[in-house]
Amino acid sequence: MTTDLEQRLRLAFREDAHRARLVNPEGPTDADERPPAPHRGSHTARWLVAAALVIVAGVVGVVLIQDGGEDDREVTTTPGPTEVNGSIVTGEGFGWPEGASAPQRPDNFAYDGYAWEAFDPDTGSFLYVSHTSGRRIWILDEEGGDEADFVCGAAGCGSSPVLGPGSDEVTLPAPESQLRLQVTAWDGTVRDTIDISGAFSRDANGAIEQYPAAMAWSPDGSRLAVGVLPLPRYGCDSSRDPCVAQVWVFDRDGGEPQRVHTAAPDQPVAVFGWNPPVVGDLSWSPDGNSLGVVVAPLGRPTRPSLVVLRLQPGEALRSDVLHVFDDAQHSLSHLDQYDYGDEFPFAWSPDGTRIAVGSGGGVAEISSEDGSILARHQGPDPDGHVHDLAWMRGD
Repeated sequence: MTTDLEQRLRLAFREDAHRARLVNPEGPTDADERPPAPHRGSHTARWLVAAALVIVAGVVGVVLIQDGGEDDREVTTTPGPTEVNGSIVTGEGFGWPEGASAPQRPDNFAYDGYAWEAFDPDTGSFLYVSHTSGRRIWILDEEGGDEADFVCGAAGCGSSPVLGPGSDEVTLPAPESQLRLQVTAWDGTVRDTIDISGAFSRDANGAIEQYPAAMAWSPDGSRLAVGVLPLPRYGCDSSRDPCVAQVWVFDRDGGEPQRVHTAAPDQPVAVFGWNPPVVGDLSWSPDGNSLGVVVAPLGRPTRPSLVVLRLQPGEALRSDVLHVFDDAQHSLSHLDQYDYGDEFPFAWSPDGTRIAVGSGGGVAEISSEDGSILARHQGPDPDGHVHDLAWMRGD
């Protein structure tokens, strides 16, 4: 379970790391928002997984739900079909079906705790980072077995390292600049570097106008989604600053990045008023044709939404708001920009038809097409809050 101490330590490390390592890159002039180019090929060794078909008798009921103060609406709810699609697990150590759980953290010592940062549904690998030193990565399989354990280097692992693009690789900021990424093998060997400066711009004085947030590789390892947030981080002045958060997609084989989403506040942002927009977690659908994004257009402390970007090659980009996180109110006051990924998690089902989201002290399964609620799973504490989610494949 993520404690208040762990949250503070992780936040302090991330803030210090960003202050020390931001640079002033050459940025783009502008770009149209459009779908990325079609896939150019896979760079990831895929594991072959045999799916077990479980026939579940479902009982369909009709319930009334309340969504953030809006009018009551009627939805159809199908209880408990997660067995067909594997297991949903949380950072709190519980999951569904009953008894499912993520591997335990490498250790439970408060002075050297590890934070769950990423999960690869194809390999079943969980990535943990030491949030006190920020220098060590530990990768465990679904059963808790060690797969990798290495130190990032003197500069640390940076913010939000992710698994991929290969099945034995991790991508994290390069030591010399967060506007360059390095692809590192599980033995700590650097295999490649990626320039993401195309997603950033600078002002007339040469100062950087954004900083990197979340990132995610497509399932085939051919495309990298990167979220960028505006500077300054607090009290962004829309008359002077680019107070927008953006999501860009980079092709592994090169080419210009594609800007696929912009989150701008829907009201003026005062210097000492609203904070700039936030982009939290990013995650691709299993087929690589959709990208889920946690977005808070009015910044912290406001409720974020889950927006799914439809990125079908050759078709116009379409975005759908599928979910407003309804259990956020108790945790809004202490949030920082980085917390939006941990506090408001989501995970795609292995077949891509459903998305698990934190809701009401537990987890809700929603349709990946229209956001309708298909099932609810209550956590052990009705007033609790889910941090981190993964949807593991079935045996």
